[in-house]
Amino acid sequence: MQADNNNSLKKDRPAGLERRWFGYLLLGLYVLLVSVPVILAYLTRPGGMVGFLGFARGLALTGFTLLALQVPLGSRLKFIDRPWGLDAVMRFHKWMGMLAVALLLLHPLMLLVTYAHDMGLGYGAGFGMLRGVYGGIITLALLLAVVFFALFIRRIGWDYQHWRYKHKFTTMTVVVLGFAHGLREGTVMPWPLKIYLWGLFLAAAGLFLYRNIYMIFWGRSRWTVTSVTSETHDTSTLSLQPAGGECPSYRPGQFVCLRLNRPGRPSEEHPFTLSSSPTSAPRLTVTVKESGDFTDTISQTCTGDQALIDGPFGRFSFQFDSPESFIFVAGGVGITPLLSMLRYLRDTEDNRRAVLVYANTTEEDIIRREELENMPPNITAAHVLNGPPDGWGGYVGYVNKEILRDCAGDLLPMADVYLCGPPPMMDAVEGELRELNVPRRRIHSERFAL
Repeated sequence: MQADNNNSLKKDRPAGLERRWFGYLLLGLYVLLVSVPVILAYLTRPGGMVGFLGFARGLALTGFTLLALQVPLGSRLKFIDRPWGLDAVMRFHKWMGMLAVALLLLHPLMLLVTYAHDMGLGYGAGFGMLRGVYGGIITLALLLAVVFFALFIRRIGWDYQHWRYKHKFTTMTVVVLGFAHGLREGTVMPWPLKIYLWGLFLAAAGLFLYRNIYMIFWGRSRWTVTSVTSETHDTSTLSLQPAGGECPSYRPGQFVCLRLNRPGRPSEEHPFTLSSSPTSAPRLTVTVKESGDFTDTISQTCTGDQALIDGPFGRFSFQFDSPESFIFVAGGVGITPLLSMLRYLRDTEDNRRAVLVYANTTEEDIIRREELENMPPNITAAHVLNGPPDGWGGYVGYVNKEILRDCAGDLLPMADVYLCGPPPMMDAVEGELRELNVPRRRIHSERFAL
């Protein structure tokens, strides 16, 4: 048993671009790219980077650089996804966007202070001079609109797909306007800095065209739906085969961005976790719950429908962590990445112990119950129902520390926990696990923020 476990641990270890050290290298490169404009400005024109005016210029240079770097962060580049996971990259994308807006808002305020004090002008005259910079004002207004709608899209109730395209194209418009404004107003900008900013702008524009033209029309792999299986009253599994080419290699638990081309029915791109194991290649499966305008029609998908897939993405897989044993906790359709991992453990005859705690509202909501209960002896499943039927002999209520201790008490000191379900459930279970002294580094989860 120990020898089998050691072999499994070796197979789990990430390689190459998936390693964390590569992620930290990318992070260091990001910091360097953000810092270079201010460094170049100071080295080539040190007198222009002192006082309020120099600070205002530094804010503008740093803010524009952060804004231009939003394009690669939002382009689903696999070499960025591999060490961090796309969910973490998108959260970083959000926070860096907010930082860029803050710096670019401070830029005109610092110019106002400069005009009012360094040049001996009143605040009224300062406002008058700022009103003359129409390009910068329009750019800033558009940028504020981008951030506002990104933060409040759910409360406003806009369709996510339509907003996503508006968000991308408006952001790129802001980059173009900001670049033009900087060249127009920075008449004494030294040539090394101009070359750097031109390179930054062209790289952002090139990546934008790659993501939104090349990838849309030619970059995604083509697939054919070969079967549609009803799992529960509101959940279906689509099985797909490549329509030419090969199945991309992936790790159990990863997800893809899938677009179904279905004549007469909604066709949108959405992230879906692969419920299949890599051992089933070239076949892929996605298990989808009806929970929105597009997914409500998932059961209407027909055999022979075509699909486009971009991916795989994500780091929610035990193969990135090399655990000794596993505790899987799922809520509803959150079972899909865990099902992929469990199937992989079964198919590769991995003898490490695993316990699944699976929460649902009713007995009818349980996905693949028979398969889960017929796993190898080293894999056990326990069900928790919030609305159990009469005579239910399993756990009742919500997943808590008592249930976790009862199901997997002997594994808690050493097992890695993989958690997927509705966000409130994940928050609650993480709190219960911490009360059971499970360290944060052994609790793994993934939250889509695409």
